[in-house]
Amino acid sequence: MIETLERMLQILKGINRNLSEQSVPEEIFESELKTLRTEILGLYEDIDNIINYIDANAEISQTEICGLLKLLYSKYEELLNRVMITHDILIEMLLKAEN
Repeated sequence: MIETLERMLQILKGINRNLSEQSVPEEIFESELKTLRTEILGLYEDIDNIINYIDANAEISQTEICGLLKLLYSKYEELLNRVMITHDILIEMLLKAEN
């Protein structure tokens, strides 16, 4: 999951770079890119918080750990989908701008 989050950040950096190199107005994606970046970094923080919570609570049940991991994975999956949709839309716009 960490590797994919790092890859998502790289995709966002690539999107920013492509926007600045092409005639696509950056303001179209600026808000979404900032939001996605913030949420990716927030997911890193969520992972740390869950690890710290588990470490601090030796009595934590497997059911509670599974619930936390399911919640985390759900957030991760939603975020990954949004990054990929944003990436696909950008590619379409760049292709149209080239023609």
